Amino acid sequence: MNTVRFNVPSKFVALLKSFEKELQASSVIEALEWATKRPEEAEKIAEHISKSGHLTRKRFEINMRIGLDPEHAFELTVQRQAEISKQRSFLGKVIAGARKGGFKFTMPNGAACVVKYDPNSEHYRFIFNLNGAEITVIAKRATCHLIYSIAEGHVPSYYVRAILYKGKTYSATSKQGEAILKAIEENISPEILMVADL
Repeated sequence: MNTVRFNVPSKFVALLKSFEKELQASSVIEALEWATKRPEEAEKIAEHISKSGHLTRKRFEINMRIGLDPEHAFELTVQRQAEISKQRSFLGKVIAGARKGGFKFTMPNGAACVVKYDPNSEHYRFIFNLNGAEITVIAKRATCHLIYSIAEGHVPSYYVRAILYKGKTYSATSKQGEAILKAIEENISPEILMVADL
């Protein structure tokens, strides 16, 4: 029986042992072989991941579990960490601005949006201006996913409590509500897409 010896930084071995679920044996061997060839990188990755929060460690573990080598798993983890940080920063700005009277931004399609917080109802109001047509989308919570989706040009209906347009209230799941949300995403007048008379 042949014995294979790996010269791997102890911090990297400790990182692999700290995973909530064990890696497959083949993945462990590949990771150890990789770390043997690149001990300095392995140690840097282990130090970074061990100092990071639970979600970052979990993401790295998942990336390793799906078969990525440590370097690629780390790159994807850091990339996702940067995306989340950017989203949280934007969310913080939007919520702070909404509570101070309004936060304005423009969607990629050119539609203007102002986010306001109503302390009486504890709802967030997303007020869109589509070439003069004003639409208000009401959401109970301003989640990171909701705000970032709208900033990227999509209004996820499952966060929407109500839609106000021309003095009427619509459900996001009604045909009219769906048409209004689509009009926001396309920056066109809702009448073009609405099936029923307003």
